[in-house]
Amino acid sequence: MLPSWLSDLLLESPAPPPNWLPNRSSRLADARLILRRRFGRGRTSNRPGHHLRDLGSAYPLFSGSRVVSGTEIEADLEADITTVNPPILQGWAVIASVLAVAGEVAGLFRLEKGDLSVALALFIGSAAGWTIAVCAVGAYQRVIVFDATGVHVRRWTDVWFGRRGVLLGDPSALRIGQLGSHRLQLAGELGSMVFGVRLWPRSAHQDLAEEPPIWGVQVDLGGGDRHRRRHPGD
Repeated sequence: MLPSWLSDLLLESPAPPPNWLPNRSSRLADARLILRRRFGRGRTSNRPGHHLRDLGSAYPLFSGSRVVSGTEIEADLEADITTVNPPILQGWAVIASVLAVAGEVAGLFRLEKGDLSVALALFIGSAAGWTIAVCAVGAYQRVIVFDATGVHVRRWTDVWFGRRGVLLGDPSALRIGQLGSHRLQLAGELGSMVFGVRLWPRSAHQDLAEEPPIWGVQVDLGGGDRHRRRHPGD
């Protein structure tokens, strides 16, 4: 088993979350209200915007700041609280992309030396190898999404290509259980499925324990996780 620091390095996204989003505890505390607004059962949000100073002196003709509107922040919060394990560029893929770029650069050197066949192999192989690896992992990874039609399970590749995935039905009729250490079983009114979560980052496992119960899903992840099933405010 990988140490936690190495697992986080390889499986988490190296990009930090947007600094206009509240911290995790605040998002969870506000989750039910966010869901009511999302599905038209709550008052319209009057969330204030957030000022960013991210342009700086590199753009002297501009003020050096921009505003993320309250509507944008609310949409990001809705997406965050209704999605478990969304597609991200994981750490291993970033590392592999650096190696792929190194392969492309090596191809340029070979091309300068007149070795066309090796240069083409490096150009095509580096890009194709990275793309195939990312798509293979994307076809294995699953994202759980709650929207107006119910709870869906989608491959990451489904998200990339605009496919809806498998609809399991209303969250109140859905049960999520754990099979062994690296598989989940989801059973709903419209079907059931089992899939692996070995490549899920630690943050996605935390979301799984904390977010679906807020939707109304029954979640049972085994003895080690039972204490995390309740919402902090319950």
